[in-house]
Amino acid sequence: MNDIASAVGIKAASLYAHYKGKEELFASVFESALTTWSGLVEGIFAKAEGAGGLEAGLNRVLGDFACSMMGSVAYRFWARVYVFPPKILSAEDRQRMIAMDRSFGERLGLFCGSRLAGKASTETLELFSASLTFFAMGILMYAELMDEAAVRGEIRRGIAFHIRALGSNEEKP
Repeated sequence: MNDIASAVGIKAASLYAHYKGKEELFASVFESALTTWSGLVEGIFAKAEGAGGLEAGLNRVLGDFACSMMGSVAYRFWARVYVFPPKILSAEDRQRMIAMDRSFGERLGLFCGSRLAGKASTETLELFSASLTFFAMGILMYAELMDEAAVRGEIRRGIAFHIRALGSNEEKP
């Protein structure tokens, strides 16, 4: 707690006035990150509903998602806990994180499905959405090293590739 207090420029006593210990502080930050992540995902998909066809919509969703994560303290916390779960993380909270990640993939699947209705089998749509989800997570790994224009450019190229692989283009869906 002393290291944390020092890093944020306060005395440890001030930190202890709000939190009983590391566990309570972690739980508070964890809940905040979950809330931030959930709200961000909901907002991104809501904004993208009017974005047009499949390609334009995906560029909006994935571009806004990646760019929102760039420099986000909540995302850095989330990614670190997800990849290197601390001992303090309960099995229940780990499952909540996994469910939250799955919900992004499911939302992406619904988003794609609404634009590809009748044009792709359920299995193809599931594979397409899963591949896009992994692609998006891969971009996030490098987003900190790029500026927004570069991130959006990589996303455009990746989406164009996925759509070509699907055998589609923006005019068809």
